[in-house]
Amino acid sequence: SPPSGIRWYWQGTSCDENTSFGYGSTFTATQSGTYYIRARKTSTDCWSPDCGSVAVTVNPIPSTPSNAAASPLEICGGESSTLSATVGGAVIDWYRDSCGGTFIGTGNLINVSPATTTTYYAEARDDMTGCASSGCDNVTITVNALPDTPPAPTVSTNPCGDKTLTRPGSPPSGIRWYWQGTSCDENTSFGYGSTFTATQSGTYYIRARK
Repeated sequence: SPPSGIRWYWQGTSCDENTSFGYGSTFTATQSGTYYIRARKTSTDCWSPDCGSVAVTVNPIPSTPSNAAASPLEICGGESSTLSATVGGAVIDWYRDSCGGTFIGTGNLINVSPATTTTYYAEARDDMTGCASSGCDNVTITVNALPDTPPAPTVSTNPCGDKTLTRPGSPPSGIRWYWQGTSCDENTSFGYGSTFTATQSGTYYIRARK
C-alpha cells in the first residue's frame, strides 16, 4: 500500500499524469503491453519522477461455441453420429457428461457411437495459447435400444412345393418381425405377417424392428 497521503495511479500503457484508470489495488489489462503505476501526492498534486512497470501478455479467450449439432440426432444402438461445431480461429474440444467433463476428442467434426442417450459438450480452444472458451454449447444424441432377436420360425412339413414359414408367436408391443428373404438385412419388402411363403431353397430370416 502507498504511504499516507499518496495514491498510486494506474497509467495504462504510458507513464504520464492520467488519472482516468484510478488508483485501486488492481487493474484489468485487456491487451498486451507494458503497464505503469505512478505515485501522486494528494495535497500537492505532485507526481513521482518515474513509474513502476510490468510487461503483460493478454491472450484472447475464444468465443463460446453456439452451433453444436449432431447428424443424426437419433440413432439405434450400435450406430454412429457425427458431432459438429465451429468457432473462428479455434479448435473444438468435445466432452461428455459436462462441460470439461470426460474428454472424447478434438475436431470440428468427430464421430461418436454412444451406447445410451448422451449429451456432448463443445468447447473452443486456441491451439496456440491453450486458452479455452468460458463455456460450452451442447447437443444430445438419443439412442434407441435394439429390440430382441426373434426366435427362429417354423417350417411346413410338406415334401413338395413351396414351404410356409410361420413366426413363433407374436412380437412385443411396438415391435414388428419382418421376413428377410435369404439375407438378414433391413429390407421390409417381404412384410411382417405371421407367415411367409418360401418359393426356393435357402436359409430364411426373421428380424425385429421397433
